[in-house]
This record gives sequence, structure tokens and C-alpha cells, in this order.
Amino acid sequence: MKKTFLTAIMTIILSVSVTDVLAATKYTAPKELDQYLYEMTYTDYDYAEYKSAIANGLTMPKIGCSGVHNGNYFGRNFDFFYNDFPQYVIHVPKANNRYASMGLAYCFDFKLEKDMTDKDWRVLPWTMLDGMNEKGVGISINVCPIKDLEYYIPDEGTNPGKEEIDIAVVVRYLLDHAKSAKHGLELLQNVNIVDSFTKNPNFANRGFGLHLMICDCKNNYVVEIVNGKLQYVKDSVMTNFFNTLLPKYTPHATGVERYAVLKENYEIGAKSMDGMKELMRKATFSYAYNPEYKPVRYSDFFTGYSPTLKTDITLDMVTANEKYHTMAMNYLKNLKIERNNPAIWITTSTSVYDLKHKKWSLFIQENYDKCYEYTL
Repeated sequence: MKKTFLTAIMTIILSVSVTDVLAATKYTAPKELDQYLYEMTYTDYDYAEYKSAIANGLTMPKIGCSGVHNGNYFGRNFDFFYNDFPQYVIHVPKANNRYASMGLAYCFDFKLEKDMTDKDWRVLPWTMLDGMNEKGVGISINVCPIKDLEYYIPDEGTNPGKEEIDIAVVVRYLLDHAKSAKHGLELLQNVNIVDSFTKNPNFANRGFGLHLMICDCKNNYVVEIVNGKLQYVKDSVMTNFFNTLLPKYTPHATGVERYAVLKENYEIGAKSMDGMKELMRKATFSYAYNPEYKPVRYSDFFTGYSPTLKTDITLDMVTANEKYHTMAMNYLKNLKIERNNPAIWITTSTSVYDLKHKKWSLFIQENYDKCYEYTL
């Protein structure tokens, strides 16, 4: 009887419902901070809005990204194609059963601010890229290649019978409810993570799923789903491959050169906010297009199916085969950098969080001369 009672209590504590937030979505009008950046506050929002958007075709693209945790500091680069669509600084005040938080969101329906509808605004707080809550928990989400697995998340999810939460909204869920990195991991272990992301018609068969980093001043976890099972590893750097499968890279791993650069210079990020900013700049995505930059970042632009060659390019092929090596270098030398070309990527945003003092520094569009500062 005693064991059953304690088990029931633990289930209640860990099983925080994503529907605990109030149903009425309330938000302030977007305030323009920059041509590509707006700021909003959400006091309430509804998970049902996100599920409805997924069912009706919310676009979820391939995205890059790098995350680093070192002591009090957490850095995140969001890498995406060089486009005109803005990002949104999202503030959420503390409420019943929800921690205060701040972080960055993106509209994956690819709209300018003037084209956004109420439906788009209601979904926005769920499409968080990275953030930090009042407990000093930092979270970011990146893509990782799933085509090398037997399957990613099965139709029934990772934990059938538990409350469902979509993999694409775990940043919002953990910002609201995690009191520590360890607690955030426990929360994910006690829900049924389902997958609307890769099954969405706009995204299906592109070969990428999601993984995330959860950290606080003491701990960090890279959390992944491999063949339907939630697993994690303590790693301080996350790019775009499965950390839990290291030291082996899967054939279509991407971001392996960024990972090496961040690991090699890792200690820079422990010194200060400025140190973490310097570290994250070393992984700026535009370096991938510079053939003189070492290491040449083959995996950031050349792995996957090539329509031109009508063949599938793996990491080993492009780094070990002279034919593909030469083709990659020629591609870089002849590349034209232009906006709104899906083939051209940049680091759309760099977030650096001080988890101890609840501060956030934000740079956008690789403009490191202009910094937006926030304190929670």
C-alpha cells in the first residue's frame, strides 16, 4: 500500500500536463526591434492550437544549429537559410503551474510580420528555438538525421498510455515546467513523445528528426529518440547528429566539423558571457561556404541525396573520395551568396544565456556588432 501511494504521488509530480496552461491565448502586439526581429509577451496559450496547426500543414523545415553548455553559460546558434522572415523574442510571465521564461521563436509558416494572422500568433509560443526559465534551465532543439535508423518515433509514441506531447514543442513544455535539467529529463521520461514533425506532409521523407539539449548550472543532457526509445547522454556540445551514438557517426551525420571546432575551443565558453559569445561565433554557419576555412565543413552542405549526381552522398564519401572532395571544393568556389535562396544558409540568430544571473544576449543575421540584452 505504501509503495503504491508513493508511486502515485511521484506520477502526479512528474506528469505535468501540457494542457495545464489556460486555453485562452493572450499576447501583446509584436514590437519591431529590427528588420528581422520582433518582441512579444504571452500570458496564456493553448497546446491545442499547435496540434491543429500541425494537422493543417504547418511547415517544419530542415534546420541546422549548434548548442554549447559550460558552467553558468549556455550558447546556441540557429542556422537556417538566408531569408527575410523574422524571429520573435518571446516573454512569458510566471503563472499558476508555469515558470517565467524568455526565448526565441520562429514562424515556420514562413511569413513576414505583416502577413501573420491570429492563428499564426496563437501557434508561435509553441515554436520555440531556445530559451531559459526562471529556474535557470536552458533548452534548445536541433535537427538530426534519422534516415540511418530503422525508425524514429513509432506511431504509438515513446511511452504509450502516458500523456502525449509532440517532440517539436518540448522547448515550450520544459521552459514552463522544468525546475532543473534533471527534472526536465524526468518530465520527458514520463510523457508519451509523439511525432507530428517528420510525419507532416510538408516535411515527410526529408530525413531529419529532432534532438535537444537541457542544461542548468550543474548538469547538461543531450536527449534523443533512437528507434523509438528515449535516451540521453551528458555532453556539452550538440550539433546535428546523434550524440548518444558517439563515437560513431551515422552515414548522414551533419555538423561534425562544427562539433569538433566547439569541442576544441570549449574552454573559451566557461570564462564569461563574452567568452561564450566568442565560442559560438567560431561556429557561424557562413564559414561553411569559405573553402579556406579549416576544417572545411563538408557535412554542413554536401551530405544527403544529390539531384545533380542522382546519388546519395554520405559523410565518408565526401571526405574520403577525391572525386566528391573536388566537386565540393568547386561548388564552394563558384557559389553566389544571395538572400532567399534556400541553398544559402547563415546563422540566423546566436543566443547566449547566463543561467545563474538569468541574462540573455541575442545577435541576429550574423551581425555581432549589435546585441539585444534581456534579464528575466
